[in-house]
Amino acid sequence: MKSLFTRAALLGASVIAFGAAASAHAEERPFCSGRPGMGTSPCALSPGRVMLETGVDWQRIEDDTGLHDTTAFGQAILRVGVTSTMELNVGWNGFTTLRDRDQSGEVAVDHGAADALIALKYNLKNPDGSGVSIALYPFLTVPVGKRGIGLEHMSAGLVVPVTLPLPHEFSLDIQPQISAVVDDTSTGHNITWGTTVTLARPVTARLTLQAEVGWQRVETVERGESTAYVGFAGGYMLTPRLQLDVGINLRLLGQVADHQVFFGMSRLF
Repeated sequence: MKSLFTRAALLGASVIAFGAAASAHAEERPFCSGRPGMGTSPCALSPGRVMLETGVDWQRIEDDTGLHDTTAFGQAILRVGVTSTMELNVGWNGFTTLRDRDQSGEVAVDHGAADALIALKYNLKNPDGSGVSIALYPFLTVPVGKRGIGLEHMSAGLVVPVTLPLPHEFSLDIQPQISAVVDDTSTGHNITWGTTVTLARPVTARLTLQAEVGWQRVETVERGESTAYVGFAGGYMLTPRLQLDVGINLRLLGQVADHQVFFGMSRLF
């Protein structure tokens, strides 16, 4: 797996080099970041354009065994426009700290690197994000993280992000997705499927607010489990090529974080 990720990183570096050479000729498109939502956007970067999306994430789960806090620093996705309708994404889930406090008050802490992501985005309609925009987003999660923090097995999946314009400057994002990962016994696969729905609207020329609902179902050999959350976030354009964002997600159903707080930035080059 390490060598696979190394080859992917070299591929990404080659594409970035191509992007740098072509950037002078890249067409200008509206700023379009996947943040602050939990998925990605259907719009694609122009050929030669590069965007870095990065952030910090903290979440807490409280159950019968105690409190479980997870903090991820340096989560990042590097997006590179390859053609007028396709981009390459290379990501990393950051340096993660796990802090568990049991009912007796005893605390256990673990930390280490998380897994990596390799993905392609292929836009089927309106790659600049105008009007109805649709894309295909196949991805691989590469288990380069520390045992106990990463998945330990490669997973693959597909997201189909769709953006629909609504009256009064509202927009609706729908992102159905499905993924599969080898289970702990290495004899089968766990299937995860679900969707997120996001309603967004610009409040000013720089500030956009959004509300999001996400639901997913995990099917294992033994049983299935559903999870759901609701989220609220905002993105602020500090400059025409730099967006800052902040948000919070709250648990509605299942074994998902009771509270998740995040903030980050997206920078277009």
